[in-house]
Formats: sequence, structure tokens, C-alpha cells
Amino acid sequence: MFRKVVLVMATVVFAVVSVILVGGQSDGGLLWWRAHEPIYIYGNDAFTLANGVLSGSGSAEDPYVIEGWYID
Repeated sequence: MFRKVVLVMATVVFAVVSVILVGGQSDGGLLWWRAHEPIYIYGNDAFTLANGVLSGSGSAEDPYVIEGWYID
């Protein structure tokens, strides 16, 4: 009986911690994002770090990645 209670408690704790950690990456995680003015990109030359591009070369196999911004 005691073992079953401990197993249930451990499962509940694991579930709560998982929800909290995953929740930080959803819409609730907007507080972690940095505010940024609108990004205007006219052509491939404007895909720069200053415009929020973190990686990528722009090809189909390696697209540009812009993330971590809350753009209003």
C-alpha cells in the first residue's frame, strides 16, 4: 500500500513539473521573449542577426530561423 502511494505521489509531482516546464515554452512563455519592433525584410540581404535571424542560410534545406521575439 505504501509503495503504491509513493508511486502515485511521484507520478503527480512529475506531471506537475512537466506541465510547468512545457508551459514556459507555450503562449504563457511570452514573458521570456524580448520585445521587438516590426521587422521589415526586403530580400535575402536583410536576413541578419539585427533582424532576429538566429540561424539558417535561406535554402530549403537550411531555412532562416527567427525566434525569441514578441513582435507587436
